Amino acid sequence: MENEAVRVKNEEKVAGFFADRYNLAFVAVIVFAFAIRLYYFLLTKNQALWFDETEYLGMAKHWVFNTYAIMNPQRVPVMPLVAAIIYKIGGTTAAVKFFTSVLPSTGIVAMFYFLGGKMYGKKIALFASVIAAVFWVTLFWTNRINTDMLAFLFVLIALYFTWSGYVLKENERHARYALPVFVLSFLTKPNMAIVIIVAAAFLLFYSGLEPLRKKAFWMSWLLSLLIVIPFLVWQKIQYGSFLAFRSATHILAKGTEFQISYKPPAWYVFNYVYTFPESVLFWAAALGLALFIFYLFIGRDLIKKDKVLAANLFLITLLSVSLAYFVFIERDAEDRWILPIALPLFYAASSALAQIQQWIQKAVMQFGRHAALATVVFLLASGAYVQLSHADSIIKLKMGTYSQEPAAGMWLKDHTSPNDLIIANNEHVPFVFYSERRVDGVSIFESREKLKDLMPKYYVVTAYYNSPAWTYELPQKYPSSLVPVQVFYENRGGQKMPAIVIYEFKGYDF
Repeated sequence: MENEAVRVKNEEKVAGFFADRYNLAFVAVIVFAFAIRLYYFLLTKNQALWFDETEYLGMAKHWVFNTYAIMNPQRVPVMPLVAAIIYKIGGTTAAVKFFTSVLPSTGIVAMFYFLGGKMYGKKIALFASVIAAVFWVTLFWTNRINTDMLAFLFVLIALYFTWSGYVLKENERHARYALPVFVLSFLTKPNMAIVIIVAAAFLLFYSGLEPLRKKAFWMSWLLSLLIVIPFLVWQKIQYGSFLAFRSATHILAKGTEFQISYKPPAWYVFNYVYTFPESVLFWAAALGLALFIFYLFIGRDLIKKDKVLAANLFLITLLSVSLAYFVFIERDAEDRWILPIALPLFYAASSALAQIQQWIQKAVMQFGRHAALATVVFLLASGAYVQLSHADSIIKLKMGTYSQEPAAGMWLKDHTSPNDLIIANNEHVPFVFYSERRVDGVSIFESREKLKDLMPKYYVVTAYYNSPAWTYELPQKYPSSLVPVQVFYENRGGQKMPAIVIYEFKGYDF
């Protein structure tokens, strides 16, 4: 009887969910988002991997198959661990991409809806999920096996738990899980610490010390320690330092003290405020941010009572702190590093669209409701078209990059034994991944004794990155010691050009 009651209750929840028109529209958005991602996944699943991808996947293969890998302390372990599990159960690299990029990317769209529903209501949440579904940055990086989709998904889930558990106080269990999921986001991509710090500062302002009196708060710390302690122990064993991960940001790379970058301020980072929403949606985001600030100013005494004002404050703070960090402290950024600013930008754009809909509905008495809806649909569709066009062009443009590395790596694997050493003038990590062999750099040529002692078998020269001129000239200077045995070509500008040349060591007198 108890199981029957639970079943009936669950069926009622599902029926209630689909009875809501916004939820129905959201389901359509999720299907659309997954279909787009599946299309590009099928299109790119066999493309060559980039440097970062091979480093993460190399760690995973090392853990499962004990293959040689370059272990970099910058690469925190959550994503490689997930990849290792997939490899362990027989999954392929394409399966790793699907489960660590495609599905999390679709989950990001869902979390824009669920988190937005808590912050602003379902209409604004739905608009934001539409924008997230076509966001060119996530669409592009979904087709690369990196940490970005998984880390951003963890952050969104943690913010959802934070809002539900601490701000709205709807669910104490959510308060318990917020911090552990934030920790997972950090152990997937360390720069998610920015979101964690902003969320912690916001909660201190909003709730003061009240969470400390809750059992759920201390449970969250206990769960977090169960994640953090094994990680720190692993860091100590693997790299000799509990804090080896600090090299993930160059401002901490030389020590534990806080260091200001030697680089000039990265003013270009402000461009992401435009390039993320782009075109029509940028102007909507600008209007929305202006409304956020205006309402905060006139309602500053009500922030702790009004949940929408609280959301405005959190998002404006997140945007400001993220930009300030990457412009003035890190002084460097790629679009994927600063993904969390999509939250304030997309919710601001969605709030503006909802406001525009309301203004038109009031201004146009007859057919106002239909005119307002048509306007919002047009603006969203226009913005979506720009986003999809941008994503499609760069995904297809980058598909052919490093195309010969997989074949060259497999050739090296087939023509070497596990103990053989390979030298490469650049792109060491991808060759390590594909060949499953040790690959060193050209510094070995500085010592004839070291060369003779290690006896490398092959020297690999690539055209993908510029290396010192002498690294390309060595085979011509020492033709009897370095004999070409394999060439891999690419079509560039309609011409067949050598991309990778493999030379066999026939001697070590350089």
